[in-house]
Amino acid sequence: MISTWQLGPWSAPIHDLFVVLGALVGLAVYVTEARRRGMADRAHLLVAAGALVGGVLLAKGATTWRYLLTVDDPSVLGVLAYGGKSILGGLFGAYAGAEVTKKLVGIHHSTGDLFAPAVPAAMAVGRIGCLLTEPLGTPTSLPWGVALSPDQADGLVGCDAACLLPSHPTHAYEIGFHVVSLVAVVALRDRLHKRGMIFTVWLLAYGTFRFASEWLRANPDLVGPLSGSQVFLLVTLPLLAWRLVRTWRSGLLRPPSFPEPVAVEVGS
Repeated sequence: MISTWQLGPWSAPIHDLFVVLGALVGLAVYVTEARRRGMADRAHLLVAAGALVGGVLLAKGATTWRYLLTVDDPSVLGVLAYGGKSILGGLFGAYAGAEVTKKLVGIHHSTGDLFAPAVPAAMAVGRIGCLLTEPLGTPTSLPWGVALSPDQADGLVGCDAACLLPSHPTHAYEIGFHVVSLVAVVALRDRLHKRGMIFTVWLLAYGTFRFASEWLRANPDLVGPLSGSQVFLLVTLPLLAWRLVRTWRSGLLRPPSFPEPVAVEVGS
C-alpha cells in the first residue's frame, strides 16, 4: 500500500484524490437526479454546494479533538495535515450545510430525494481511498482476512503489529454496503410517497450497518466498549427510527389507495 501517487515531478495523496473523486461523482448523481425530478435549478445546485462545504468542515472538525489531545504545540496546519476525518461528522455537516443553504435560498421542501442516491455513490468511491491507505480492522480467522506485509504496514499511519495478522477489510465491507444500498435506493426512490423519506431510510440502514461494523474496526473505545461513532449513533439512530415509524403510521409511506371501480349499466 502506498499513500501517494507519483506522476513525474508531481505527487498526490491517494486518500484525498478518492475523496475529491467521490465528491465529484456524488455531485454528478445529484444533478442527474435533480434533472430527472425537474429540480435542476440554481437554488438546488446551491444546496448541493452548501452540503459539500458543511461536509468538509465537519468531517475534519469532528476529529480535531484527537489531534489537540496528542500534540503539545497544535497548529492550523497540523489540524489540516493530521487532524483526521470522520465520515459520520461529514454526513452531519453535509445535512447542516444543506439545511442552512435551503433557508438562504428559500427552499422549504425536503431535498433528501436528491441526496439519497448521491451520498452512497460518493461514499463508495471515497472509501476506496480509505481501503488503499488506512489500517484494516480487527484480526479474523475468516478466509477473506487480509494480512499486510511489513513494508505495506510500515507505510500506514497508525498501523501496529496487528496489521500483519489476517484482518477484516472493513473499508471493503463498507464499499459493498454503499453499492448495494445505491441499487436499493434507485429501485425504491419512486415508491415512497413522502419527500425525503428514502434518504431517512438510507441513513437508518447505514447507521445500523456502521454501528455493527464498528466492532470489527480497530477504533479506540470512548465510553466503555463503545467507540465515538457508536456513541453518536446511539443518539441518532433512535431519532431516525422514530421519524420513520411516525411517518409510516400516518400513512404517508403507503401507496395511494383508489376506490374499487363501480359497474355502470349502459343506458341507465
